[in-house]
Parts: sequence; C-alpha cells; structure tokens
Amino acid sequence: MEGKKGGCHERRSLISQPARTQRKLLRAGIIPLNMKNNTKKKRLLLLSSSCPYQGRYFSHCENEIINFFGSNKNILFIPYAEYDRKEYTKIIKERFSEMGLEIYSVTEEPDLIGAVEDAKGIYVGGENTFRLLFELYKNKLLEPIKERVLAGIPYVGASAGAILACPTIQTTNNLATLYPPSLIALNLVPFFINPHFTDAIPRAQKIGETREERIKEFLEENKGVVVGLGEEVYLLIENSTVTLMGGTMAKVFYKNTPPVSYMPVSDASFLLNY
Repeated sequence: MEGKKGGCHERRSLISQPARTQRKLLRAGIIPLNMKNNTKKKRLLLLSSSCPYQGRYFSHCENEIINFFGSNKNILFIPYAEYDRKEYTKIIKERFSEMGLEIYSVTEEPDLIGAVEDAKGIYVGGENTFRLLFELYKNKLLEPIKERVLAGIPYVGASAGAILACPTIQTTNNLATLYPPSLIALNLVPFFINPHFTDAIPRAQKIGETREERIKEFLEENKGVVVGLGEEVYLLIENSTVTLMGGTMAKVFYKNTPPVSYMPVSDASFLLNY
C-alpha cells in the first residue's frame, strides 16, 4: 500500500480467463481496450510509491515530476484507489501546487470522459488497486485514458497507478476489497510491476513468506516478467526507452530464470521486449 496522508508487439491478455467469458466482456463493452501494445509517443513515470516510508509526498521524485509534466497545467488526477477521495484530492492538490503544478480531480467533473479527453497530463494515485480498477471499469474510463496516453500526454502512476499501466493488476500487494469485471488494465507496458518491493526475510523462516516467493508463484502460472520496485524507485519511460531511477533497487523476475537486481540509474529498455 502507498504511504498514508501527511520491442513493440501485440500481446494477448495474461489473465487466466476462458475465451467465452472474454468475448462476453468485449461484447458488453467491459473490455473496450485494444490490447495491442504501442510504444509510439509514450511517456510514463511509474513510481513504486508517492510517499515512501510515511514521509512527505513526492519527496524522492519531486524534480522528476516537475520536469516530466513541464509546462502542462491541465493535469487530471485519478483518486479512485483511495476510499476518502475528497481528502486525498485536497492533499494532492496542495502538494502539486507547491511544485508549481495545477491538478484537478476527475471526481469533481460532471463529464468524466470529457475530463480525460481534455487532460494534458494524468496522475493516478495509489492505495488499493482493485478499488481503482473497479471504478475505472464502472465509469468506462480505461479506454479514454489509454487513448490519451498513446496520443502522447504524460502519465504518472504511483503504486496502484503504476500497476494500472501493466497488462493486468495481478501483481498487486492488495486484498480484493472490490472485484472489477476483469483484471485487465491499461496494458501500456508489456511487463508487470510489484511496487513497494522488499528483499526482507521474515524473522522466523517458517512464518510467512517473502515477496520473492509470491512473485515466483505468479510466474509459475503466467508468462512475462515482473519488476519488483523498491520503495524509492521509479521507471521513466519515453517512447522505446526505459530508465530505472530513484534511491534504492529493483529486482526483475523471469520465468524459469534467476532474478536480476538493478541499481539506479540503469537502462531498462529491455523490459519493452517482453
């Protein structure tokens, strides 16, 4: 969970779902997305967390966010991952204002799709990934968001917002507080993200399991690679280039292959080849 207040090729969905059910969802307009992964004009900043270690929001990536959004003033905030969206919006607005950026929340707009279409930048905050995806399906906003990002507007996602950029949300750390019609997400990148990643081992080896064990279980049943992002790490994606940045480490997990650790600043463009 996020800290509290204060290569280009076609891919199929990686979610294990019968083809018949998939077709029903498509006909019902629940999965409106073109699952072709397009890297043209793409600009993404994917944060493991917006508030690491209960610190100040964006303290670890403030300059990067300012440079990333640049002179864009019409930045749309998607607070659906949080339960108290009014308070969350207030906090993020104030923090963005301190950074010289203007943000407005989709929850304050009468025309949700119109707000996405008019946005010059998008910030998707973190908390519960299932809640976030549930609301996006409910309000039919996945396709409009994806279209705007593929058109070239900057997208920043923190924690749940970073997972949302992946093919599915299967590598979230959250409990399913709400269950969306599908686990299929924006599919803006071909790899998976596990935010707030840690190599910590439980004190008693026989109690609990490590994050690495959970990710390996995912790869036993699914194809692809999973990027475990340390608490202060983020990925900067510009067209076909991926750069690992931040203050800690990332660990990339492969199916049937030992994981590899990377330290910032590293070229991680190879992630777009999966």
